Amino acid sequence: MYYFKLQARMTWRRVAGWGVNPYVSLVLIGLGYLFVSETLFKKTDYAPQVLIVLMLTFQMRLLRKERNEFLEMAFLSKRHRLIRVFENLLIASPFLISMLVHRAFIEVLVAVVISIALTFTSTKTRTSWVMPTPFGKRPFEFTVGFRNSYLLMIGAYALLPMAYAYHNSNWGIVSLVFLTLIILGFFSKPEHEMYVWNYAKTPPKFLFSKAIQSLRQASLLIIPLGVILLIIFPENSIKILSFTGLALAYIILIIMAKYSAYPEEMNIPQGILIGMTLYFPPLLVVVIPYFYFQAIQKLQALLK
Repeated sequence: MYYFKLQARMTWRRVAGWGVNPYVSLVLIGLGYLFVSETLFKKTDYAPQVLIVLMLTFQMRLLRKERNEFLEMAFLSKRHRLIRVFENLLIASPFLISMLVHRAFIEVLVAVVISIALTFTSTKTRTSWVMPTPFGKRPFEFTVGFRNSYLLMIGAYALLPMAYAYHNSNWGIVSLVFLTLIILGFFSKPEHEMYVWNYAKTPPKFLFSKAIQSLRQASLLIIPLGVILLIIFPENSIKILSFTGLALAYIILIIMAKYSAYPEEMNIPQGILIGMTLYFPPLLVVVIPYFYFQAIQKLQALLK
């Protein structure tokens, strides 16, 4: 219990440090969530699947290797597992309540199973064996990200049998979106400035090279899943191709966003802009160039 009180106090102070009243922000977040969830259920047939994807985006933030290693050292194995399960279910609770209210019982069961299963993704032991990947050294994000997130990617592909069994293309789209979110997480942390300096390119050439290389690597993970969905659901080919194209567009977006804040991590205003594009994808044609020009300015000191 002390652990959760400490986490709540730290979060409260962090929000207050941003100059925002924590009580006001809590009310606004709650109202915003109610508006989004109710709008989804009124406007779309796959609102439960969207909520599950949103739930996963928050739960994935708890999967950092260093964080889980600290919890394993600080608590006994059984207590550490209970903490992780409770954390995931706590994050899932608003999404579960929305789905229960709208009688999406199967999706509730899936969300609970996924939430618990995610607590078993951290590795307790280290070995000298290095997992092979289908990627080269550049960009390094895919090699590192693949080795840290392969269980999550297996989980994304594991949703395909459910989509086939229920002949529900929405579950296939969820697997595609989930896989895309995992890949976007590869770019969450900025690398040391030396890694950027080694490219010895101008900022525009560096960003172009980074984007092309990343799209090639991402295609090795995303395209096979898209092809499988096209084979299973040929009648939904337009929707599947649209989501596949958006997945690649968001990879370009996250690269530009990462370097628009470089060498710092992405900040709240950038997160808000990215969130707006998730709600209204056509904004990508404006937000990507905006981040691109900011990134050029940030990289100017390192790349000339």
